[in-house]
Amino acid sequence: MNKVSKFSSTPTKKRLRRVKTVIVGTGLAFRAHLSGYRRCKHLALHGIVSSKSTKIAAQLGVTSFTSLEEALNDPTVDAIDIAVPNCFHADMAMSAMRAGKHVLIEKPLDIDPIKARQVVEESKKHGVIASYVSQYRFSAGIELMKEVLANNGIGELICVNGTLMIERGDVYYSESPWRADPGKSGGGVLIMNGIHVVDSLCYLLGRPEVVASRMICTSQKGFDPIDDTTSLILTFKRSVTASLLFTKCADKNNQSRLEFVGRKGRVVLSEFNSVPLKDREGGTYYRIGKSEAAMFAAQLDDFGSAIRFGTKLRTPVEEGIISLEAICRAYEMGSYEYVR
Repeated sequence: MNKVSKFSSTPTKKRLRRVKTVIVGTGLAFRAHLSGYRRCKHLALHGIVSSKSTKIAAQLGVTSFTSLEEALNDPTVDAIDIAVPNCFHADMAMSAMRAGKHVLIEKPLDIDPIKARQVVEESKKHGVIASYVSQYRFSAGIELMKEVLANNGIGELICVNGTLMIERGDVYYSESPWRADPGKSGGGVLIMNGIHVVDSLCYLLGRPEVVASRMICTSQKGFDPIDDTTSLILTFKRSVTASLLFTKCADKNNQSRLEFVGRKGRVVLSEFNSVPLKDREGGTYYRIGKSEAAMFAAQLDDFGSAIRFGTKLRTPVEEGIISLEAICRAYEMGSYEYVR
């Protein structure tokens, strides 16, 4: 018999409490998630699973678990937040769902789209909530663009131009060597960072087709080459074309930028937030930006609210598969240049 979420019945006093959540992993993603837990309303950080968890848990005043299995066997735990290397995402998520726990999965859902689809099936089978991290869907810029496109604010959309320019030096890989291993990470800048842009566009425009991809690849010591710079062309419905450039070789002064061009105007998002929009009368208005912590808090509250009150997720796992499959197609059909 399928397990049913403990929060899926008629509202009760128990249902009104915050969702007790355990994070698996204490790397870079953990620190970002923690900033959200300090501000969110619906989730309570109950514990941590990690080889380093004893010290960190003591500092935070939460429970230290030595393994995922130990956390899954704790009946007071409601949800698992998975923030480990990409290749482990789906397997851990499915283990958690089989134990009746809700799951939040760091992007991407996995490095294997087949496993990602299995996550969706397991969530349905066990009646649990499954979501994935895509915090930029909660940014002020993407929220505004959702409204602009729905209201035909810039007329028929023609194209999107985007750049994601970041710096990822040696420390980024020495701190967590799995990032340089394509067998664990799935690739370089495209799947690790560019997926944020691709997923945001999928949220706004639907399922894309990959037209072309071009990748410049280098290797960290001891690992196969991964993409440092990727050029990607996607098309969406009504022949909207997106031309995107992602690189991890920029300096710290560069910004990410998305430009939406319509027949009656355009919108430029800087860092997903700074949004000057000219209306048809020539006026300009802005949407106030959000901090990274605010975006993560909104992401966590979206997940927690779905568990507590049955609200609709902004990041259901079914949509995480769409962006992951586009990324994987780009790797499969891409042309590569290898640089020593």
